Amino acid sequence: MSIKKNIFYNVSLSVLNVLFPIITAPYISRVLGVENVGVVRFVMANVGYFALFATLGIGFYGVRELAKYRDDQAKCSQIFSSLFTIVFCSTLVVALLFVLFINFIPEFREHRLLFSLYGITLYLTPITMDWYFQAKENFRMITIRSLVVKLLALASLFIFVRERSDVVPYILITVFSIVATNVWNLYYAFNTGLRLTLCKLDLRRHIKPMFVFMSSNVAIGVFVMINIVMLGFLSSYEQVGYYTSANIILIAVTGLLAAVSTALLPRLSFNDAQKDDETNAVLLQKTFDLNALLIVPMAVGLCLVASRFVPLFFGNEFAGSIVPMQILSFNFIFVMFNYLLGFNVLMVFGYEKKYLLTVVCAAFLSFVLNLLFISYYGAMGAAIVAVVANGFSSGCFLYFVNKFTKIRFRWKAIRTAIVFSLPFFVLYYLFNMLMIHDIMFLCAFVCLSAAVYFFLQFKAKNYLVHQMVELGISRLKKKKP
Repeated sequence: MSIKKNIFYNVSLSVLNVLFPIITAPYISRVLGVENVGVVRFVMANVGYFALFATLGIGFYGVRELAKYRDDQAKCSQIFSSLFTIVFCSTLVVALLFVLFINFIPEFREHRLLFSLYGITLYLTPITMDWYFQAKENFRMITIRSLVVKLLALASLFIFVRERSDVVPYILITVFSIVATNVWNLYYAFNTGLRLTLCKLDLRRHIKPMFVFMSSNVAIGVFVMINIVMLGFLSSYEQVGYYTSANIILIAVTGLLAAVSTALLPRLSFNDAQKDDETNAVLLQKTFDLNALLIVPMAVGLCLVASRFVPLFFGNEFAGSIVPMQILSFNFIFVMFNYLLGFNVLMVFGYEKKYLLTVVCAAFLSFVLNLLFISYYGAMGAAIVAVVANGFSSGCFLYFVNKFTKIRFRWKAIRTAIVFSLPFFVLYYLFNMLMIHDIMFLCAFVCLSAAVYFFLQFKAKNYLVHQMVELGISRLKKKKP
């Protein structure tokens, strides 16, 4: 499958992942309330920590290893069997620790039922195998499967989650989605040639690099989820609700970045194995330009509209999410750099240890700063720490890329995007004065801002925008009789 189709399907999947929380978040926030939302996110974040140790970094490592032999099904089955065996053993150990934690730590024991139910997702870690299909570049299957499962989950949500006390049904629906996804994965994989074998396993070759990837994966998880966990321990579930609600938009939108990066990973790994550095350099620059084109105006726009968006989207009970959302909007740009420089360059080209060093330092920085900020500023403090830590990571990744690789990015696209986003401030000031109704304000501001932004990019001869326009015109001509 071509790289364009891979990106199309993976971006389609990410658009689906963006639309799903956009549809469900307003409903869930109003039905469950800020404190119950905080409890649910606290449970999910902590179970996520255990899952990080159980997976041993198989997502990154598995894609990289299988991508090298994607056309050799026998070799792929052998590698998959080795990795499955290792992760199965690690999951048994982690699951035992998880059971001990939820029975002996007071904060966990208080919500033991929720932890026990959501813990089912931890036990399924060995068969969580999207990485297998990503390595085989079968993004079409992942997209179709996700669409079906999410539609079923969405229908269940509106049927079974109706009152503030319906936290358990909400957890069960989330667990159902993950179980259904894993069962679908297994059925499809074994019907398309995958074979699980206990013969000729090469466990020793995989264990050491997997632990390096696991260390990176754990550090990333600590880095991403530590704010939620520390808010739950040091502040209140209400503050967890404010922070996670503010962050949900960032997670949804930056999922598009992950989509492009994930789609590129197997191709970059394959090209690297073929010593095709020139093709990789072109792919990375185009990805950087596309991300800069889209992410910068999103960051500026979200920061401006947060005060009108949060009450409309989540409800007045979530007013405490406004300032955290404005702060977190700056994370869009840093996360873009982190995916591209860290994930697509350092990880692909064999600099896992540099990547690990950066993420560990960023996680430690985040932990120390959270101790200082969360107690006094709650969700707002956690948001500040997230931006600082992500900015630190971006700076370190850039330093390592420039020092150890031949990849050099041209920065014109991001400078242009920043300049062409400045008119948003004028438009916001005008519409905010003239329009009282929030929906009308948001529609008018977003539409006109996007039109002005892309018009300026077009006049500046941005080649990506010109390609989009030419593609649109050619498709319109094809539709004419």
